[in-house]
Amino acid sequence: KDEEKDIKDFEYEIIEDKGIDSFIGDLKKQKEIAIALDDLGIAFSWEKGRAGYIRIRDHKSRIKDVLEDGNIKKIGYDLKTIYKGLKNYGINLAGINFDVMLAAYVLDPGSKIELDKLILSELGEEVSFEDREARGQMEIIGKPVEYSSKFICQKADYALKLKNILENKIAQIEKNQKSQEKIKGTIRDILEKIEIPL
Repeated sequence: KDEEKDIKDFEYEIIEDKGIDSFIGDLKKQKEIAIALDDLGIAFSWEKGRAGYIRIRDHKSRIKDVLEDGNIKKIGYDLKTIYKGLKNYGINLAGINFDVMLAAYVLDPGSKIELDKLILSELGEEVSFEDREARGQMEIIGKPVEYSSKFICQKADYALKLKNILENKIAQIEKNQKSQEKIKGTIRDILEKIEIPL
């Protein structure tokens, strides 16, 4: 029941000028954060059910410090795309730690890894990001980014939730693999030493 409450309880906020100092201060205190990106901004989450969205161009130097800090571990879905997107702003993402998409892939190499399907299979919640993102793109042109930012914040929040679930699955398989002496590399080795660096 607590887990169900976690999934349904979600709050996000668009961080404006007056809240940026406090938000960045909180971000810098975290050991790990989940991130998600859209065309205009980035969402951060470090507590289940909570996320904040910042327009990159408005506060680039402030978020650059956090994103380039290798001591703060970064979690996300498809971090390669996020990494490339941030490069366009002159931000070099450091501290890449856990990619939900790659973790799901090493757990089930034959399947097509889509975030909405992962959320359904692991959290039991039905979501669809495609229509939301298309509508969000159209609305960004002439309206505030509230529509798009909510879904990017949800992506960051889901990445955080899925990380714990997938990490536990990997740990369980790794434990079983280590009991078989013939296996030289574990599933965690594949994720951390091959897939994430690649």
